[in-house]
Amino acid sequence: MAGGDGTAFEKQVLEAAERLTGIAELTPLQQNPRLSADSGATVWLKREDLQVGRSYKLRGAYNLISQLDDEARAAGVVCASAGTHRFHADSPSWLNMFITGLMVTARVRTTVLACACSTA
Repeated sequence: MAGGDGTAFEKQVLEAAERLTGIAELTPLQQNPRLSADSGATVWLKREDLQVGRSYKLRGAYNLISQLDDEARAAGVVCASAGTHRFHADSPSWLNMFITGLMVTARVRTTVLACACSTA
C-alpha cells in the first residue's frame, strides 16, 4: 500500500470500521455506465448520498470525535458547516457529549430549519 507497509493502515481502517458499526450505513458501490463510456474505463461511484446526512462526512467526524479522551469530550466540540451535513445534530446521543454546530446564515432556509429541527 502507498505510504507504508499496509499493516498499520489496514489496522486503522479495521478499527475505524468497528467504531462506525451501528452509526454509519454500509453504502454500495455502483457502476456508472455514462462515466465509464465517456472515460473509456470502468467507473464506480461510492453511494454516500445514501448515508445519514447524505455525505461521507459522518464517517470522518464520528471516527475522530469518538476517539477523544474524557477531558476533551467534557470540553465539547465546535464544528462549522455550510449545512451539507447534520453530524452535530445527531452525535450527542451517540457520543454523550456537547457539540455546537455553526452554520453560515446565507444557507438555504430549508437546510437551516432541517438542522435546527433535528436538534429539538
